[in-house]
Amino acid sequence: MIASHVQPLVTKMENPEPNLEQIVDGFITAVRLIEQLRGVSAGNLVFHGPSRNLVATDPRGTFIAKSSVDPTRYRDELDNLVRFHAINDERRKTFQDITGSDQEYMGLPSVDPALLDARRVSVGATGVGGLYLFDTVQGDLLYDKMLKGTATFNDFVLSAVQIARISQEGKLHSRALMLKNPGEDYSTNRFVSNFLRQLAVYGGVSIPESVREEMTGNWGVLVRPVLVDSYKNGHTGMYFDGQPKHHIYPPQPSNVQVVSLDFEEKSITPTLLGQASLLSAGVNKPDGTPYVSKDEQQKILDRILLELELVVALHNGYVEKAKRIFDHIKGRYDQGVHNLISDNPQDDMYLILGGSGDRNQAMRYREDFLSRWPYALLQRDSEWIGHKARYRAVAERLLEKGIKFQVENPVLQNAKEQRVHLDSLLTMLDQLIQTMPAHNGRMQPRTAAIGLYNRLTDIRGIGYFN
Repeated sequence: MIASHVQPLVTKMENPEPNLEQIVDGFITAVRLIEQLRGVSAGNLVFHGPSRNLVATDPRGTFIAKSSVDPTRYRDELDNLVRFHAINDERRKTFQDITGSDQEYMGLPSVDPALLDARRVSVGATGVGGLYLFDTVQGDLLYDKMLKGTATFNDFVLSAVQIARISQEGKLHSRALMLKNPGEDYSTNRFVSNFLRQLAVYGGVSIPESVREEMTGNWGVLVRPVLVDSYKNGHTGMYFDGQPKHHIYPPQPSNVQVVSLDFEEKSITPTLLGQASLLSAGVNKPDGTPYVSKDEQQKILDRILLELELVVALHNGYVEKAKRIFDHIKGRYDQGVHNLISDNPQDDMYLILGGSGDRNQAMRYREDFLSRWPYALLQRDSEWIGHKARYRAVAERLLEKGIKFQVENPVLQNAKEQRVHLDSLLTMLDQLIQTMPAHNGRMQPRTAAIGLYNRLTDIRGIGYFN
């Protein structure tokens, strides 16, 4: 039996989650530091989140302050930003020559060094690992646009392009960035720590040990092998969490189409995980339909494939190929067509993809890439359910302490998003079950999918999600 309790019941879970009060106290300390550094009272700050970090902007949106509970991530983010600014500077002229525009290759935030004072960083009992301030352009956060019902398909395209460039450039500069491979158990470990554990610790959802073990085993059979295989087939990149809270759209015209935040990761993961955070974010349109339909996801995934090729071409100095890729995309988009596969065999993305010129080989490469998408969605939707259990719990405590958020009721909003993620998980599992061949044997993928579907259906029925 799976139940929901006010007090969490946790047993035999290694590496326990941070204490809720510790996180809250750390956020309050960060608020006080922001007040000191910027001279803006907490009552005049706008808070976004909460997540692992506390993110705040002033009412005019002229800066973003970010506190990190992990000092390692704090240092990593600063290092990554410095290196990506150098990459952007290196690419700028060639990219602008190819595109015939003054557009930036990547839209990046910058840290104000005058306001970065290590003596103000508090580490330890408060849970604050670092505090730093970004100077950024004013604009609209994609997450806010989604809540208001004003987000467009093009917004998601621009963000997906940005994620693809960051991911691929990070992979190509992995040695300089000191990126790590998190190992073959990455998927299963994240399922346990981010879904099962956070639901228990922050949501009070008690799942018996036998059920946890069963779900973990089934996850290892169904999802883990597909994502592990991504490494063998080169479908990897620097992990960049592409969720809608990480993209700001400046007023146009501007030479920056989108500024993306959150560079705190230093790991190589399957390419599509960061994109899954963007395209399955838990926020639907006001009418309840997804912002990006299944057909539109397909179009964006094809654009991502070509962007990955564009980055490699720029990196290797293949300017003619880079221009050919850009011209193909622009030609299709100028016609109002986001489908990059043309009926004209002389004007087809397959002739660009992979560099071999072999259309059949390129088709197989694309099919292999796309086959991983459902598993990336399963991975990220499951993780978001756990993350947002933490968001709900932290937001509730901060609201009690007088902190005001941009979202009127962040507890309710995160609860709604959790239900969307859980429903998405069930829908995706059902689709996989319908397409998978039946086999004899307890641990076949289809059997694992059925087992997960049944257990998640039980979880969906508890009071915490209703």
